[in-house]
Amino acid sequence: MLWKWTIDFCKDPANLPTAKYGKSNVSILEDEDLAADIHLHLQTLEFQARLKVKKKISLRTAQRWMKRMDYRWRAEPKGQYSDGHEREDVVDY
Repeated sequence: MLWKWTIDFCKDPANLPTAKYGKSNVSILEDEDLAADIHLHLQTLEFQARLKVKKKISLRTAQRWMKRMDYRWRAEPKGQYSDGHEREDVVDY
């Protein structure tokens, strides 16, 4: 759906998706996580177009690029809380 919404928005900037639940008439783009996902997707497309890349890069290539740019590649620890475990509702549960 994200891809379709992006294409529709590029064709007509007035065409914004809205929440279909509840009585809210606010654009779904107000959701910061969704907006960040869209931004990341568009950056990826721009990057691919700039480098004239037609296929996705491999995981290993991404890891090498990250190392060269001084990022650290690591796997997410398994069996541990990575985020949200301190939320009040989770602690209560």
